[in-house]
Amino acid sequence: MSWKDHVAALESTGNVTKAAIYGADATLYAKSDDFGIKDSEVQFLITALDHEQFAALLPVQGVVIAGRKYKFLRRDEGRSIFAADGPYGCCLVKSTKTVIVATHQPPISPSNCICEVEKVADWFVSMQM
Repeated sequence: MSWKDHVAALESTGNVTKAAIYGADATLYAKSDDFGIKDSEVQFLITALDHEQFAALLPVQGVVIAGRKYKFLRRDEGRSIFAADGPYGCCLVKSTKTVIVATHQPPISPSNCICEVEKVADWFVSMQM
């Protein structure tokens, strides 16, 4: 299964609006065709996953994905970041060697989006990906 297939599989669940998969070094592997996510946005968030001094900026600066600013909600050090903008939201979940970024919009619930992304990230961990 290609990286693009994993992105398509996330979207096909109906619980993810847009998705992208990056390497832990912020190298883009695959993304939704019309997902305007920027490498610089992802690089900052990947750094914030593992470094407290960058994570400390999230409550102040928010989380920016594809130019949209979301309110920072939670960070699980080394694993995930969650953010929302009203009924819209995003999550970033790290596996062994990849980082999955996903967004959701109504009527998708945040918990459904997070669940789908974490399932794929857990599978990547089991496959040492």
